[in-house]
Amino acid sequence: MTSVEPNFDHMRWILLIPLALGVVAVATAQSASPEAPAVPSAEQHIDWLAEGTLLVRLPANRSKMQAIEKALADETLSERARDRLVALLAETKEETAAQQQAYVTAFQDEYNFSDVGFFFDYDTPAVLEGWGNVYDFDLMSEKEISLDKPWYILSIGRTPESRVSGLVVLDHQLDPVPRPFPNSVITSGFAVIGAWLSADPAEHYFVRKLQKNLDRFSER
Repeated sequence: MTSVEPNFDHMRWILLIPLALGVVAVATAQSASPEAPAVPSAEQHIDWLAEGTLLVRLPANRSKMQAIEKALADETLSERARDRLVALLAETKEETAAQQQAYVTAFQDEYNFSDVGFFFDYDTPAVLEGWGNVYDFDLMSEKEISLDKPWYILSIGRTPESRVSGLVVLDHQLDPVPRPFPNSVITSGFAVIGAWLSADPAEHYFVRKLQKNLDRFSER
């Protein structure tokens, strides 16, 4: 009986066919998959801001005031405790209004890099959805914001890197605009000394510094 030698070359090709088909399928899938959207550069952000609007988010201290008002509703409060809470509520309202007005005036006097509007921090979700109240410099007249133009939020809060008090420029996701964009101005620590030496109100000094940082980066 004649023995048949196996054809190894033929078997090798049979084994390679599925592998080749797999490579082709992977390559096809990769070419068909959508490309990830390009991440905007800092230079793009600075151009968009210049042609758009900076929405300044003003602290309203609503939670603190509501907590004080809730405590005042307790009928078991002593007269002394009630007097202290009433004074604390009045002080909180006065300080909040003064800070809001100080920043509004500072932006009116020191900032011209882009258009500017103002809203209260408790309105943040509504503003992000496009229907929140945005005000002009008097904090009474509503300001029309075109959703067709770029807009950014300026938070009076904490800086992303050092987590100290500062002014921070945020994108639509409330994330700081990535560096090298000048996304923050520190408003505490040694920065307060600089404000004091300037002989101007601190808010004017900080907003003027923000303006200078944006101008400097835009002119690079």
